[in-house]
Amino acid sequence: MVARRPTRIPNRQAFDDHLSWTRRPTPFLSFFSNWDKALAKRRQLLERGANGIVIIAIWAKDLQNVYGAYDIALGLGFTENNQDRRRRLGNHFEEYLVAGGIHADDYRILATFYGDGPERSVSLSIPGLQAEVTVPSDFARFNTGTNAMQELEDEVYRCTGIKGNGMLVRLFLSMSRFPPLLISYQESRV
Repeated sequence: MVARRPTRIPNRQAFDDHLSWTRRPTPFLSFFSNWDKALAKRRQLLERGANGIVIIAIWAKDLQNVYGAYDIALGLGFTENNQDRRRRLGNHFEEYLVAGGIHADDYRILATFYGDGPERSVSLSIPGLQAEVTVPSDFARFNTGTNAMQELEDEVYRCTGIKGNGMLVRLFLSMSRFPPLLISYQESRV
């Protein structure tokens, strides 16, 4: 995944162009640390007539050149009650910017979720936890007779080449809205 203009210097103007949604190419890719926020962005794009939308889950720990969009927007003078809705601070809560892009050989992509149709609810579970999760329409699009959790596990394996619970559990916890305290607790027990 490469930004639209990866060689552009990540300066104040580049940040402003990206965060205020100008059409100027920037060196950034936007990511959200909240599954619901990613789904909301997908819905927003669909309402604007976009198609071919893909939500990409990445492993961000220790990723280089990552910026907190909320803090950058605050520094650029974005406010919560700005009359220009493109310069509202709340638009960038739980958003992160990655400068340049993410190279395929970094193995940071955990899963891809396709679908331009309506969202649907699926049941996901790991030992001790179960959750109903909203996903794009084409998740588990191969419908091989396996359950949604098996499809998610297969997708993580397809993207990372890693079979096992580590990445899968973290993705499950993120998608199912378990609070950070519970995530820390669960990680210590895995």
